[in-house]
Amino acid sequence: MTAAAAVYIATLALIGWLAVRRSHAKWWERVLALGILVALGLLVIALQTVAKLV
Repeated sequence: MTAAAAVYIATLALIGWLAVRRSHAKWWERVLALGILVALGLLVIALQTVAKLV
């Protein structure tokens, strides 16, 4: 489960980086968008873990 979660987050971050790298946003806006995307991915994993425990 841990390896699958790590692959999920890494894939999400890579796809997000590919999406924002050519945008005309400032560098900190791109980093913020990518950070929010990864945080949402981590939230999804946390919710899945809680749902599995219940």
